[in-house]
Amino acid sequence: LGQMVMVGLMVLMPLHAKHLGHEDAATGLISVHILGMFAFGWLTGRLVDGWGRTTVIQLGAALLMISGFTAVFATRPLEMGFSLFVLGLGWNFLAVAGSTLLTDHLEPHERARVQGSAELVTWLSAAVGALGGGLIVGAFGFPVVGWVGLGLGCVPLVATWLLTAKARG
Repeated sequence: LGQMVMVGLMVLMPLHAKHLGHEDAATGLISVHILGMFAFGWLTGRLVDGWGRTTVIQLGAALLMISGFTAVFATRPLEMGFSLFVLGLGWNFLAVAGSTLLTDHLEPHERARVQGSAELVTWLSAAVGALGGGLIVGAFGFPVVGWVGLGLGCVPLVATWLLTAKARG
């Protein structure tokens, strides 16, 4: 879901900016997004190990939700950039914590096959995010893509809360 939301918002925000008359902002928007995706990679692994996989997944999901919410109302490049930066950082947290959690529960001989399957699902989700986002924009307008991102961001947050509560009780 993180990949789906990330790609859907990432590919459509520059078009949204263009439609609002900010043609020159597209490169900067993508640059800020990539900064969010990768600039804190050195810290994310430490957070996953220190705070735990579930906590970082929850934080990443919350960041996706914030990004989706801010995307709904973003009409200026600064607002759009904030939304995309937070989106990239949320994706980073979900990707690192999720892949770490996956490998935690696999035997060495299972990792390549399962991780390959996970990558297939990840990139199919990216295609769904880009195509679905485009269809949503065409039918309902860009703000609905933000609302969908916010809603999909809720899923890993609620799922980890429920699984954690189940494990405790």
